[in-house]
Amino acid sequence: MAAGKRPRVATSSAGVGASHALTCSACGAVVPAGELVCPACGEPAVPAERKVVTVLFADLAGYTALAASMDPEEVFGAIRPWMTGLRLIVEEHGGTVPQVMGDGFMAVFGAPVAHEDDAERAVRAGLALVRHGHRLRIEDDPAFPGLHVGINTGEVIVGGSRESSGLAVVGDVVNISARLADMAAAGHVLVGAATRDLARGRIRYGRRQVRVVKGKAEPVPVYEAVGLQERVRSGSGSRKKADVAQVRVGPFVDRAAVLRRLSMELDRVARTGVARVRVVVDEPGVGKSRLVEELARRRSDALVMRGACLPYGQRLPLAALAEAITEQLGIRGDWSPARVRRAIAALR
Repeated sequence: MAAGKRPRVATSSAGVGASHALTCSACGAVVPAGELVCPACGEPAVPAERKVVTVLFADLAGYTALAASMDPEEVFGAIRPWMTGLRLIVEEHGGTVPQVMGDGFMAVFGAPVAHEDDAERAVRAGLALVRHGHRLRIEDDPAFPGLHVGINTGEVIVGGSRESSGLAVVGDVVNISARLADMAAAGHVLVGAATRDLARGRIRYGRRQVRVVKGKAEPVPVYEAVGLQERVRSGSGSRKKADVAQVRVGPFVDRAAVLRRLSMELDRVARTGVARVRVVVDEPGVGKSRLVEELARRRSDALVMRGACLPYGQRLPLAALAEAITEQLGIRGDWSPARVRRAIAALR
């Protein structure tokens, strides 16, 4: 998977779209027109193409010591379910895992299926992997050694492969992702500058670091992904007031009755101490978000927390609520359950 020699791609002198023989990119043999597999080496006869993808590497921390302390059969019995659980998290976020390498794996976001937010999906997946590993170690399997993740975005060559995924990815982006995973401490996610630029709206990052990467002539800028970006900036104090970002929008008109009803519901919650749920439903583009923004702006006495339901990732009924509380309290994946409970209790 790592970048090595310049990849050969299937070529032909015939025009694009014509039925013609190809040259196998793996062994150089001629592949007859219409064949999907090279008759000489068995590699898929799919022409390689350039794509911009985000590559994620995840490795188990301390695997060498773990393997030395256990019987090979025990190591296999432990690692297989670990890797299966981690792979499923990647796939839930829209990624593909073309290669598993014993104590780690490579995942690709943007091939074979591309999404407009592949970089964000990859970083979210990396954070979810770390959280899963921490929970696994604390609650279910103390033998789990922890996980470190590296993510990078850029142009690669994507072609066919005999791997179960049918996908081969080659390029310097792959190398850098692997190096970032090596440099990341257990329970941490390091990303390249390109990934950070593409996924900076919803992800919080640490300060810019410059690291020396093996094989690179110049140091490489990297960032640690530390959590999801808060959408509402709050002031100081344990009971913070909502500080809605000021955006240039037109004046809020009409819908006074709906706004008044929502405000009354909020008063009722404050008076009784009993939680209530109100769902605003309407056609796309009519101003549901604008209505809620206006309510938050007018009720500066209320603490406003926000969470999102995404079209990918694990389908959890309370995911939006969990995200809202997590971001408000700054909860990280390495926090113990006791610390999380104390933080939630302090919010009340």
